[in-house]
Amino acid sequence: MLPSVGDEIVYTLRAEDVAFSYLDTWMYLDFEGEVRQTVEAVPEDLGENNDPDDPESHIRLRTDSLSLKGERDGVHHVSLDLAGGASEFESRLLVEQISPPRFMHRSLLLLKAGIHTKDGTVEFEADTPLLLDGLITRFPPEDDHYRAADSVNFSGPDERDDPYGLYKTPAVLDRFQGRMSAK
Repeated sequence: MLPSVGDEIVYTLRAEDVAFSYLDTWMYLDFEGEVRQTVEAVPEDLGENNDPDDPESHIRLRTDSLSLKGERDGVHHVSLDLAGGASEFESRLLVEQISPPRFMHRSLLLLKAGIHTKDGTVEFEADTPLLLDGLITRFPPEDDHYRAADSVNFSGPDERDDPYGLYKTPAVLDRFQGRMSAK
């Protein structure tokens, strides 16, 4: 059954052995957390074509929140959350075919990363959004595989006295793929 306008969908997202670089040092983290999306629009003639650029072929979703915690050996190293202005990015559920059902769940997520060190937390914002895709046979998803289209680079503030300014890209999220399920 497809969602209706105004429905809030809450997902759990788990990803293992995700490569994350901080100041040119790579670590492999297990991320776990929650994503919340609200259905903004459902076309009346949904599923009549599968053109991703045609608004009549997809359900429009707004990502309201994302909160992921990256750990290794029980130690919390990185937090991923939505950055300011992230709700401007549209996510979509493309109906590729009605029967048997096949969907492309595409979420465009502008992230901020909090790196937790013994000296405190340092935050960086993504240069570009993370495009997270899942090819699924039911919606909401149930333990379905999702994969990022590309790596995401994070930058620090553009201040001259910023110690992280020595690094072109102080943090990188690479090879992000995980499993998503509705709660």
